[in-house]
Amino acid sequence: MKYLYTLTLLLFFQLSNAQDFQIKGTVKDSTTQEVLPYANVILKNPSDSILRTDITNSEGQFTLEKVEKGQYTLHISFVGFTPHIDSIDLDANLQLGDIILSESSTELDELTIEGEAIPVVVKKDTLEYNAAAFTVPEGSELEDLLNKMPGVEVKDGAITVNGKRIEKLLVDGKPFFDGQIQSALKNLPADFAKKIQFIEEKSEQAQFSGTDDGERTQTMNVVSKPEKRKGYFGRIGGTLSPPDRYNLNGSLGALKGDNRYNLSGSMSNLGSESSISIPSGMSSADMSRIMAMQGGSGGIGGSRSLGGSYYREFSEKLEINASLRWSNSDSFSETDITRQYIQSSDQGRVYTEQSERNRESTNISTSVSLNYKPSKKDHFSIRQTFTSANSLNSNWKTGETILNGDFLNSTLNRSYMENERIGLDTRLSWRHRFKKEGRTFSFTFGNSYNKAEGTDSVKSQNRFADGNIQEQDFDQISNPEDNAFARTASVTFTEKVGEKSNLSFRYNFSHEQDKTEQLLLDFNENTQAYSELDPLRSSQFELNNKDHKFNFTFNLPISEKIYIGPRLAYRTTTILNDQVYPNDVDTKNQFNGFTPSISIDVRAEKSAQLRATISRSMRVPRAEQLQNVLDNSNPLFLRQGNPDLKQGFTNSINISYYKFEEESGIYSSLSLYATSSENQTTNFTIVGDGTNSPNGIDLPIGARYSRPVNISGVKNINFSGSTSIPLLKKKLSLALRIGGDYAFNPQFLNEVRQSSESFAYSLGFGLESKFSEKLDLGLSVLPRYSIINNSSPEDPSSRYFAWNAMLRTKWTIAADFYLTSNLNYSYNGGVNNLGSFDQLIWSASLGKKILKKKLDLNIQANDILKQLSDQNRSINSEYIQNSSTILLRQILRFSITYKFNKFG
Repeated sequence: MKYLYTLTLLLFFQLSNAQDFQIKGTVKDSTTQEVLPYANVILKNPSDSILRTDITNSEGQFTLEKVEKGQYTLHISFVGFTPHIDSIDLDANLQLGDIILSESSTELDELTIEGEAIPVVVKKDTLEYNAAAFTVPEGSELEDLLNKMPGVEVKDGAITVNGKRIEKLLVDGKPFFDGQIQSALKNLPADFAKKIQFIEEKSEQAQFSGTDDGERTQTMNVVSKPEKRKGYFGRIGGTLSPPDRYNLNGSLGALKGDNRYNLSGSMSNLGSESSISIPSGMSSADMSRIMAMQGGSGGIGGSRSLGGSYYREFSEKLEINASLRWSNSDSFSETDITRQYIQSSDQGRVYTEQSERNRESTNISTSVSLNYKPSKKDHFSIRQTFTSANSLNSNWKTGETILNGDFLNSTLNRSYMENERIGLDTRLSWRHRFKKEGRTFSFTFGNSYNKAEGTDSVKSQNRFADGNIQEQDFDQISNPEDNAFARTASVTFTEKVGEKSNLSFRYNFSHEQDKTEQLLLDFNENTQAYSELDPLRSSQFELNNKDHKFNFTFNLPISEKIYIGPRLAYRTTTILNDQVYPNDVDTKNQFNGFTPSISIDVRAEKSAQLRATISRSMRVPRAEQLQNVLDNSNPLFLRQGNPDLKQGFTNSINISYYKFEEESGIYSSLSLYATSSENQTTNFTIVGDGTNSPNGIDLPIGARYSRPVNISGVKNINFSGSTSIPLLKKKLSLALRIGGDYAFNPQFLNEVRQSSESFAYSLGFGLESKFSEKLDLGLSVLPRYSIINNSSPEDPSSRYFAWNAMLRTKWTIAADFYLTSNLNYSYNGGVNNLGSFDQLIWSASLGKKILKKKLDLNIQANDILKQLSDQNRSINSEYIQNSSTILLRQILRFSITYKFNKFG
């Protein structure tokens, strides 16, 4: 009750403050009459001090909140346009309408005023980097520029900013590269960008209605230089690595105002497959089977791809975005695993595994989206997506468990899976603004269909040291089929309350229907055919999942520096299961709960931002977790679902803070994320002793049987901090990093509650040079110390030390020759019976640029020390695991790349 009373007082305060006003407007291009998203808006008082700042949203709109009566100067600017400056005498809410900016041919006046570029600017939900403040060698790509920016990390084609992963890509506020971030990193030249903006972008619904629903998409917007907003760019390249390895690739991108086109293709047998590619629209059961089959990443692979994207604004009212992509890949991998169990009842147990995997896949995806805005009041959109995928996977593995030096059990497993999938998805939406400001109505509808079918087979020979079962062999085949339908709908209504606050109500409904059949047939020696049904391991069922969610949001600006957004949601989910195998049962599971949250934004200073979110979320068990179906893909590690699972709740707090000090050039960021869970899903594991049979399943000695159960007490805390300090008159940048992780994970082992507790600490530094465009130096060192405790106080802790270091050099020498060198070192210390491992990877190249620096000739030496392997260490509540996968080792590579562009 006291919280309701406090909220009522705050609302009264807002409604009673009648001397504060709003300034609204829409920024447009004078030539095309198109809106200009992410334009800078600054409001200054008579003393020329900055009072408010904002950036326009995707529709070119801005709102300056809580401005007192008085006289002000409004500055609006956008890259490549003459700034708009206007004097305002404010005594009521002001609707400026369309503000027209004219394109500027040069920015000499702006350059004269700016002097030295300010590296970082903090604006509301946006962190903006000025590209001119970061020195990169001539001919560098966008990825090289991002690596120079404090708080930004690029790794394996993924971008993280202050620990948050970028999910969406824009160029000048419009889609490009079909959202393929890795393509943009490799194809956009560094000198294309004037600014890089990292935006916590609000949802389309929030941007339309003006009511913040708390949904955010981490977005990167590349603001181009004015002279590069029209033209084309691309590259054609090839690499040869004797005797028979190659890579051919090419791309072409074109811009003309807000219209964008992109085409790319590649053919290679040089790379290593580093991730599993699973098309969207696959059922969760089918996805689980594929993940179990593939079992990890890494290996030697070949790939072929071709794709393109198209974005065009036919008018201010109509825009279309389309893409088509085809890819084909194959891979081979060999992986070694050593697993040391850490619980007291598992002491002395070590599992080792060697495996080989072959995989082939072909994927086709296409999408078309259409946005139509007949007026400022109505927006319509439709999106159609189609996917098709074929995959073939074969897997061989041998595993052995040792207990205190003695043989316990072993498996020899061969499996094969062929799968075909298609998916079709449609999304429709209509949004409407009423005459009353802030009142909107929105309706969205979605429909999808996904079908998967194929062939699975498994042959395994399993041996056990003792017990009633000492030999267990399987030779089975099945033809799994999955048909999934899903329909979704949502209705949203928003209303302005008083001068400052907004209310929003949203209802979401979804209905998923999934029909799955996987009948396992045993090989019959007499008939020499697969004819005997295995009812215990077969599955046939139909699932109906209906979900209702009600959301209530209230936007409450407390002052010009503080914003509060309380939210309340109620969710109810019903899952109906009509099951034939392994048991003929009909079950009904219902889950419901309230999930409140509150977000707080504080702009403490001109260039600092603090954001905190406290929330409670509900997690409904996945359909396959509720299925009483046995998975024996590895007979030493059996898994089965649990129809009695309950919903789980997670309470979380997320705090982030970043600040840039303009005078000193120091950039700092801090983040804290902590969770505590109730009814979290964990494993209930029973280790076979040769006589036990959980749920009627005969469990050989040493084999592990697991099923999901609910448990409370799971806790996680993550803290990270970094600061970037300019040195030597800003010719050198020093980055300091600190981090800490804590995790407490309970589980059940042999019907006894046990737990693991882990601590990890890291403290590192990095150096980036800014001495010259001809010399690029980068150094980073990150040590990490980890401690793992189990629930038995008499057992010693598991402790180990790990660290990573990198030294990067690129030196442009005379006559357009350049030399690069990259050293990467990683070390993981020994822990318990697991030995330590390390590797030092050194690669270097010598190149020459000719034809006005458009043609790049390069000789590369990769993995000169012949130590390359995909080595990893993972930890969970049961064990610590070392894994190693062989990768392609090709020492000498000859490359040629031709880059072309024409702008203006």
